[in-house]
Amino acid sequence: MVFVALLLMGVSAYSFRPGQEEGLPLGVGAALLGGVALSLALRYSSAADTLSTPTLAAAPTDATHRWGALALAAVCWFLLAESNGDLLHLPLISNLSQHLQFGLFAAGIVLWVWGFGGLAQPRLDKYLVVITLLALLVRLWALEDAVHFFVDETNFVDAVIRLNNEDQTRLLTPFDAVAAFTWVYPYLQTITTDLFGHSLTGLRMVSVVFGTLTVPALYLLARTLFDRKTALLAALFLATFPPHVHLSRLGLNNIADPLFGTLALAFLVRGAKTQRPGDYVLAGAALGLTQYFYEGGRLLFLGLVIVCLLGMAVTKRLRWRAAALLLLIAAITAAPLYYTYLAHHLPVVPRLNSNIWDNRFWASLLLASKDDPVLHFYLVRQISYPLLHLIHRPDDSGFYYGGVTPLILGYLVPAFLLGIVYALRRRPAAAALLLTWILFTVLGNSLLRWNEYTPRFAVVFPALCLLIAVGVRYTLPVRPWMIGALALALAVPQLVYYFGPHLDLYNRQIREYHDHQDVLYRAAQFPPGTFVHIISGDLVWTPHLETLKRFWNLDIAFRALSSDEFIREGLSDLPSGRDHAFFIEPGNIAAMNLLRQRLNLEGPPQWSPYNVPRERQYVLLYYHPPG
Repeated sequence: MVFVALLLMGVSAYSFRPGQEEGLPLGVGAALLGGVALSLALRYSSAADTLSTPTLAAAPTDATHRWGALALAAVCWFLLAESNGDLLHLPLISNLSQHLQFGLFAAGIVLWVWGFGGLAQPRLDKYLVVITLLALLVRLWALEDAVHFFVDETNFVDAVIRLNNEDQTRLLTPFDAVAAFTWVYPYLQTITTDLFGHSLTGLRMVSVVFGTLTVPALYLLARTLFDRKTALLAALFLATFPPHVHLSRLGLNNIADPLFGTLALAFLVRGAKTQRPGDYVLAGAALGLTQYFYEGGRLLFLGLVIVCLLGMAVTKRLRWRAAALLLLIAAITAAPLYYTYLAHHLPVVPRLNSNIWDNRFWASLLLASKDDPVLHFYLVRQISYPLLHLIHRPDDSGFYYGGVTPLILGYLVPAFLLGIVYALRRRPAAAALLLTWILFTVLGNSLLRWNEYTPRFAVVFPALCLLIAVGVRYTLPVRPWMIGALALALAVPQLVYYFGPHLDLYNRQIREYHDHQDVLYRAAQFPPGTFVHIISGDLVWTPHLETLKRFWNLDIAFRALSSDEFIREGLSDLPSGRDHAFFIEPGNIAAMNLLRQRLNLEGPPQWSPYNVPRERQYVLLYYHPPG
C-alpha cells in the first residue's frame, strides 16, 4: 500500500508541474487517493511507531531571576526607547549615537534573557555542524559574482550610506518610506561592508549569516517535534533548498524572519515538553525579535505562537505561568520598537497597508464573481495562487527569485505530500503546527496585490523542508541505513538546479533591459573625473546609479542619452581634458561609427568582465584625450 501511495503522489507531482493548468484536478485527486492509501498502510502496519508520544513534564520550578541583570536590562531598554521615541525630550538621551543604540539593543536582549534564566549550554550534534558548514559554504559560493546585480537592494545600500555619513540615526525608526523597516538590518550591513568591503559580498553577508543560522534553528524544532534523524534531514533540505539559498544571498531583510520565528516555535515546543522556564524565556525573546525586521515575520509568528498556546490550553498541556512568562518576555523585547512607533505616530504595518487589497476589491469579487468570469478569475487567483506557489506556480515577480519552478522542486513534491499525511496520522500535534504555519502564510499572501512573490513566503520555508524530511524519513520504502544516502541524493540536485539552470535563467530575467548597473561596476575602475555616457533606448534608472556612485564614492559624472540625441548633439559639448567612456547598445552601429570618425578611441570595444548575459551588456568605447 505504501508503494501505491508513492505512485499516486508521483502522479500528483507530475500533474502539478508548472505550466500544465489542465492537470491540476488530476493532481488534487491523485494526492487525495495517495493520502488515503498511506493512511491505510499506517493504520494496518504491524511495525511499531518509532516516535514516542511526549508526556507533560512535571510542574516547573520557578525561573531564576538575576535581579541585577534585569535592572541593567531595564536601563538599557529605557535609554534605547527614549533615544528613539524622545517623548520625554531628555537632551543627553535623544542624541545617542547609533553605535551606542545598537550596543544597548544587543546588551538589553542578552541581559533580559540571562536575567530571567533563559540562557543554557547548547549541545552540538557533529552531523549538524557539518550540515551547517555546508549551508554556509553554499551561501558564500560565488556570492559576489553569481548574481552581479542589486536585486531591490538599493534602499538598503542607501541606508548603509546614510549610516556611514551620520552618527545619530534613530535605529528603531523606518529607514525608508517604501522599505519601512527599522535600521537594525542596515546597521548590521554597515559592519559587514566595513569588514568585507563596499561590495555585493559585504552587503549580503548579513543575509548569509541569518540564512545559515536558520538551519540549526530548524534542527532544534524538528528534533523536538520528531526525532534526531528527522531533524538532520530537515536541516539538510533547508541548507540546500533553492529559494532559501537564494534569499540568503541577497541583501534583503526577509531572511531574518524565519530564523527568529523558527527559534520561537522551537523553544515553545521544547518548553511544552520540558517545562523549563528558560525555554519559554528564549521563545519570548525570539518572538519579540521578529518585530524588528520584515513585516511577514512580525505578523505571522505572533499569530502562530498565540494559536499554539491556545491549542496547548485546549489539550491541557499549557502551564499558564509559563505562557505568561513567554508573552511577557516577547512584549518586553518588542517594547522599544512600539514605544518609538507610538511616539512618532508611525503605522505598525506600512508595507501591508500599501500592498493589501481594500474592502471594495473584495466586496466586488465576492458579490459579482458568480456572474462575471473576469472577477471570478481574480477571486480564484487571489485564493489559489499563493497555495499553488508551493508546488505548482513559479515566482510571479520574475525578479526576486524568478525561474520557472515553484518553491518545492517537482521531484520532492511526493515526499512533501507524504510527509503531510504521515504527520496527520502519527503526529497530529506536529501536523497541526506545521499546517497552520503553511495556512497562515498562504492566507496572508492571498490578501496582497502581488501574492506570488517568493520573499513573502520566506517565513514558511522551514515548515516545507521539515515536511519533506518527514516524508523521506517515514514513508519512502527504503531501509533505515539507506536514509542518509537517499537524503543526499535528494538534496544535492537542489544545488545543481539552483547554481545551474536557475541562475542562468534568473540572470536574464532580472535584466529586462541592458544592464545599466553594470555600467557603474565597470566605471568604478576608471580614473577619477571620467565622464560616462550611456547611449541607450532603454529606461535608465538614474537613482540606482546615483546610489551606487555614493556607495563606492566614485568621482565620475554620467549622463544617459537616446541614440538620436547622441548622434544629434552628443559630441558637441564634451567636457575637455577628461576621459570619456561611452556605453552603447551592441546593435547601435550608427553611434559606434560616429565615435570612431570623430574621436581617437583607445583600444577595441570592450565587453563586461562580470557575470552578465552578453545580450544584456553595453559595449564600452573609451576615449583618453591626448596630452
